[in-house]
Amino acid sequence: MKWHPMLEYQHRAAVLWLLCFLALLLAELEKKDIEPVLKIFTTKDLQAVGVLMFTRNDTLNCSSLLLLEESEKLYLGAREIVFALNASNVTQELGKVNWSSTAKEKQLCGLKSQSKKKCHNFIRMLHVNGSHLLVCGTNSFNPQCAQIDIETFTLIPDSVMDGRRRCPFNPNESFASILIDDEVYSATTMDFHGTKPIIYRSFGSRLTISTMENKRWLNEPSFVRTVRKPRGSNGQNQSTDEILFFFSETAREFSSVQNLQVPRVARVCTEDIGGLRVLQKKWTSFVKSRLECRNGPQALPFGLLKDVAMSVSNSINNTTFYALFHTQWDELKYSAVCAYSQKDIEAAFVGRFFKFSPTDKNEEQLPVRPGTCLTPELRQKGYTSSQEIPDESLRFLQDNPLLTTVIRPSRDRPLLMMTHTRYTCIAVEPSSPLAPQPYTLLYLGTETGELHKAVSIDGEMHIISSMKLFPGMGINVLAYSSKKGLMYASSVLGVAQVPVVYCAAYRNCCHCLAARDPHCGWNLETKCCETMQYSKSDQLQDLKSGCMLKCQEVDPPNPEILRTFYKRKLGALAATCLFIVFLSLLLLWNWIRVCEARIRQTAVAAREEHSREEAISLE
Repeated sequence: MKWHPMLEYQHRAAVLWLLCFLALLLAELEKKDIEPVLKIFTTKDLQAVGVLMFTRNDTLNCSSLLLLEESEKLYLGAREIVFALNASNVTQELGKVNWSSTAKEKQLCGLKSQSKKKCHNFIRMLHVNGSHLLVCGTNSFNPQCAQIDIETFTLIPDSVMDGRRRCPFNPNESFASILIDDEVYSATTMDFHGTKPIIYRSFGSRLTISTMENKRWLNEPSFVRTVRKPRGSNGQNQSTDEILFFFSETAREFSSVQNLQVPRVARVCTEDIGGLRVLQKKWTSFVKSRLECRNGPQALPFGLLKDVAMSVSNSINNTTFYALFHTQWDELKYSAVCAYSQKDIEAAFVGRFFKFSPTDKNEEQLPVRPGTCLTPELRQKGYTSSQEIPDESLRFLQDNPLLTTVIRPSRDRPLLMMTHTRYTCIAVEPSSPLAPQPYTLLYLGTETGELHKAVSIDGEMHIISSMKLFPGMGINVLAYSSKKGLMYASSVLGVAQVPVVYCAAYRNCCHCLAARDPHCGWNLETKCCETMQYSKSDQLQDLKSGCMLKCQEVDPPNPEILRTFYKRKLGALAATCLFIVFLSLLLLWNWIRVCEARIRQTAVAAREEHSREEAISLE
């Protein structure tokens, strides 16, 4: 039996089209974003859950936020103004300092081809240092820093100083800084055009120190966060503190790919004072490694790092960094959240170096490992200062600060991936020590002004609620107060104070349990959703699955809530079924091809046998 060529072509074409159709269906199912169970969008609903807003006519372009839980104050940096707010009630203004650029500075800014909107003093840095508030602003593309007396909340006139290398020139430029022991560690650019990146330490009693002007060190970076790393439990760095810098930059290790953006984490040590002859006034401890966030080895990588939040656990090994990513391509509004353990980051910093020149020695052949902090082992060998590190090791670091180890996320996949939502910032609330099941609460601001509350349990992410705080305006900074149980979200128009507990917003038992809000549980006696108290036995809660079957005896199921709850599960079931059908059709196609091959072999064998018989008969 032999199929007609046209029928064979149509058969295979139909199977291929069907497979393509199923693949498109699977891709479309994967693109569905996780929907929040609770939506709080109207002003009335926001007021009902206790949201407070601070907005003034002069609070334009709010770009920095600093929370002091001890003094119960919230400092807000805006365009040419700094506010002091009551952290318990942000509508109460405690103080205000105006700090504007002079008319001459604005004129010079305009002469340098900058728009009038950018020719102002945008406050980008806020740090408390003793009795003073250290502030830095762009000052019409001529950065300046000054000090504000916290008690009187007035600007100290003679405290104004040069802000270059400490604050960016451009108000739209990414920037990160941290204050440690009277010293500020800044990650910014040091020129008008923003083409010379730098990681700079200043303001302390020691000499200033910075990165090299070398594209192997920093290549068009976009800095997002600077944190003080908790001291490791492996005993290697107990005598010194380390600072981590999170940023994205253009990769130089991939020669075949141009302009590929990759996320990085870099480290410097606080005891570093530079080298004696090599790397003078430069970091001798600067090393960096690549972060990876993708949904599978063949999936699209998330190369733009947007924000990082750190969750410090009682156990150092459980300290986790939650990183927020975008794709490099603006056409794709993808966002992802990946979690990285401190243990994996520490392991990367002691890994092998990427050698840009194959003639360079390996790090094992050098007297001291390049980029190392002053560990107790080094001190025992007589190295008590970074200026005592051999020149040979420092020359290697000059050209090779990159490490080969790629830091992969927990579970080798994103915790959360959204295809139609662009997140802009992230904050984290650790699990309650009394909770029977550990969890992590994430708060995510969007570019449309919404605040999402999400919970991660056993690596599975679930979005609890969505609040529309600033319609049409992106949220740029989040700050969490564990003492007050409040989240502060700032936009260009002001700041919102949001309680993290709002159990009364859940209407019934099904709604309360389906939300999987760790803060809330259903009280069987009062028949209302209330703050969860793990010592009570008359409260219902199911964080693992949000099962509402427990509510059937006390509360009839709500069809709308049931539909929302099972939508994701049914979507996953449908995707699984389609995948099974896809595999079945693929196996069927292969089986048909095998049958065709056997039929052809049988036909050929029959023709050969017939030919032999004819030949014998002719003889």
